[in-house]
Amino acid sequence: MIKSDGPDSDSQWDEDTDERHPAAVAYEWVGRIFAVCIEMIAPGIAGIWLDKQLGTEFIVILGFAFGTVIGISHLLIMANREAEANARRLKQKHERNKKQ
Repeated sequence: MIKSDGPDSDSQWDEDTDERHPAAVAYEWVGRIFAVCIEMIAPGIAGIWLDKQLGTEFIVILGFAFGTVIGISHLLIMANREAEANARRLKQKHERNKKQ
C-alpha cells in the first residue's frame, strides 16, 4: 500500500482499493482506447498498402473488417477485466470495513 503524507489529500493512492485521482483513471483509459484505435486502423492501412502492391481492391476491406473485430474484442476484454478488478476491490474494502 502506497500513501502520500503530503498536504494534498487528493494525491493519496491506495493500491488495494485503487482510489486514484479521477484524472489518472481517465488518462489510463485514454491510453487504452488509443491502443484499440490503432488496432482497428492498422490492418486497414496495411490492406491499402497490399492492394497497391498487388493491384487488388479487396484487401483494404478485409483489413478494416479484421481490425474492427479485433479492436472491439480487445475493448470488451479490457472492460470486463476492469469490472472484475473493481468488484474485487470493493469486496476487499467491504471486508476490511467489517473487521474494523
